[in-house]
Amino acid sequence: MKFPHSRILTVGWFFILFSFELPAWVLLAYFIGLQFFSGVGSIADVLTQRGGVAYFAHIGGFFAGMLLVFLMGTRDRFAMRRDLRW
Repeated sequence: MKFPHSRILTVGWFFILFSFELPAWVLLAYFIGLQFFSGVGSIADVLTQRGGVAYFAHIGGFFAGMLLVFLMGTRDRFAMRRDLRW
């Protein structure tokens, strides 16, 4: 939300290790998708009666953080800095 054009250096592997940059929104979409499908899979695994990760709580916290950043805005001292803009 604050830095929409930022890129994240990512490490991958396919027989060898390599690094590449991805836009932040791609990794955020991957994170949300991973949490959602893991949460749906954990619902189906309810018969094992074991503890697990609250996947839907991660999704809720992610969206609550986005809402809070939107509502609170940017502080003036960061808004004036030109080196933080992309």
